[in-house]
Formats: sequence, structure tokens, C-alpha cells
Amino acid sequence: MIQLEQVEGFPVSAIPVSPARSSMGDLDRRSSLVIKVTDRDGATGWGEIWSNFPPSAAAHRLAILQDLVFPSVAGRRFDGPPALTAWLEARWRILARHTGETGPFENIIAGLDIAAWDLCARRAGLSLAGHVRAVMTDADLPDTTAETVAVYASSPNRDGLGDRIAALMDAGHRAVKLKVGYDAVSDEEVVALCREVGGPDLNIMVDANQSWSLADAREMIPRLDAHRLTFVEEPVDVGLPDADLAGLAKAVRPPLAFGENVRGMAALEQGLTAGYLGVLQPSVTKIGGVTGWMALAHRARVAGIGLCPHYMGAAPGLAVTMQLLSLFPDAGPMELDANDNPLRTALSDMDLSVRNGRVRVPDGPGIGFEPDAARLRAMVA
Repeated sequence: MIQLEQVEGFPVSAIPVSPARSSMGDLDRRSSLVIKVTDRDGATGWGEIWSNFPPSAAAHRLAILQDLVFPSVAGRRFDGPPALTAWLEARWRILARHTGETGPFENIIAGLDIAAWDLCARRAGLSLAGHVRAVMTDADLPDTTAETVAVYASSPNRDGLGDRIAALMDAGHRAVKLKVGYDAVSDEEVVALCREVGGPDLNIMVDANQSWSLADAREMIPRLDAHRLTFVEEPVDVGLPDADLAGLAKAVRPPLAFGENVRGMAALEQGLTAGYLGVLQPSVTKIGGVTGWMALAHRARVAGIGLCPHYMGAAPGLAVTMQLLSLFPDAGPMELDANDNPLRTALSDMDLSVRNGRVRVPDGPGIGFEPDAARLRAMVA
């Protein structure tokens, strides 16, 4: 049983040493919305609401959360986080679509789901992974929970890339994802350089951020795959017809990866049926929270496709993703931002050192750590 009474929001923001760069542009400021919920008995839980762009996104989502979404559930009793989330989705689906605010509402509901799960896990004295395993008895999970999860170094900036790759490998990384989608010549050069520096055993993935046309993708993927790619993330517009995506998947060797912008089970089933989804990359703070993430992960496991979670936000969402992936010991790797991100490093004392391509899952109650309220307030935009 869960009955939430209060929510506090922290629209945090920080300017990194260098921006995160992609074909979409530079991300000069890191932003997110961290939330804390309190139930009728004073128990608390922490969550995160996806708000990385534009910089005003966190304030916008906080207003929707405080003015509309949270008042609708405050004081109501639910059997648990899945029931809370199902009620919220049903309550706000039509208004979100009507106002053109589907994304923000999805992000807010995902963050509340995370906070509710964290609260329940802390109340039970268990880690989030331990609590999920205890209550999701029909989830057909693997028998063991891993103490570490596989990670890949995501999106190292191109300037000084050779030195960056060498440093990442020295730090323990065994997999790297490169941003492509700029132009054919430079895309090929950075992948070739990564393979040259990384050697034959480095797993290399690329992410085009939906920047290629179908024709571009059919040309570029084989060229880049000459350097042996593990997967290609969002090579084209994820909203293209299923037949086009399936045709591309059949025309190239490396599997296509989608998920941070796949919205819910229906879209996942659509991708599985059409045959273009080779690797699933669910994003816990964007769509579905813990409840939705677990449903997607289970379906991916049944379908026999890869599970490599997306995550490019602040420390709470990263910890949640690590907790959930630990329930699937053979899955991964998950995304670990290779660039400077104070929202990841300054808001917690998690040990994010990489050893042979793996990171230790935080083992405290709930998401694994208690966010420092003073640090949060210091970073509120």
C-alpha cells in the first residue's frame, strides 16, 4: 500500500567543463529534475524526471508536476507503484495529447513511478533490485542478481579522440559508443581511429541520433561496419514506417538499436513484429519508470534481443538503471556518459570506477544512495 502526501522538486542544472556534442548540436548545460516524495507515514523516496533539453525543461515539468499531476494523487491509496502509475497514465493520457504535452507528462509519471518504488524499497529495507525481485514474483527473472553491471563509455567528444579512447581503456572500459551523423568522411575517420587505438577487442557502437536518411543509412552503416560495429543506434527517424525500418535492418549486418524514444509496450511489440528491433535501449526516466522498464526488459528477454539501457541524466536515474540491469546479469552493456557531467558526479558519492568493463551497483537501500539535499539545492537553477 502506498499513499503519497508531499512532493519536493529540485530543478538542477550545471555547466560542464566541455559540452556534450552530437549531430543535433552542443549540449552546453546539463539539466534534470530530481524529486522527493513523502508518504502519510513520513517515508521518503527519490526519483528523477527527464528534463535534459531545453534548459527550461525542468522548470516546465516541475510546474506540471506541482500544479496538476501530484495533486491528483496526493492522499489517494494505491496497492503499489504499478497501480499508481496505471492510474496516472489513465488520468492524464487524453489531456497530455490534447495539449501537445505527451512527452512531459510521460517523463513526470516515470519520475513519480521511480520515487514510489524507491520509497517502497527503503521502507522494506531492501535495495531497489531486491525489492523488485521480492514483489514481481511473476516476472520470470533470472535466478541471480549481479553485483556489477556491464557499461559502455558513451559519446566521448571528437576533439583529441585518440587520447580519449586510450584513457577510457586505461580506466577500465571495454566498449565505446561514438556519435556519428555529421558527414561521411569525418564519421568514417572517427570510427577507424577508435578501432586503431582500441584494438580488435574493443566493442564499438555508433549513434546517429536519427540524422541519416534511409539512403544515407544504407550507405554509411556498411562503410562504418568495416570496423566491426556491435550495434547502430537510431540511424534514422524512429517515426518512419515499419516497412522502411525493417528493410534497413535486413540490408545491414549490425543490429539496429532503438528504445530511448520507443514509447511503451505497444511500440516495442510493433518493432518486434516488424523485425527491425535488434537491441532495446529503454530509458527509465523518459518513459514508464521502473514499472515500464521492467515490462520492456522482460519482453526483450523473451524475444531474445539485446538489452542495453539508455541513460544520460543525473545520479538518481543512473543508479535506478544500474539496479534494474543487475536483475538481468547477462544483459547490457548500459550507457555511462563519457563526458563531464556534474549532475552525475556531484549529487552522489557512488563509486563509478570501471573494472574490466563493469561498474559496481550501489548497495544501499532503495536506489542505493540518499541524495544530498544541500548539494541539490546548491545546483538548483
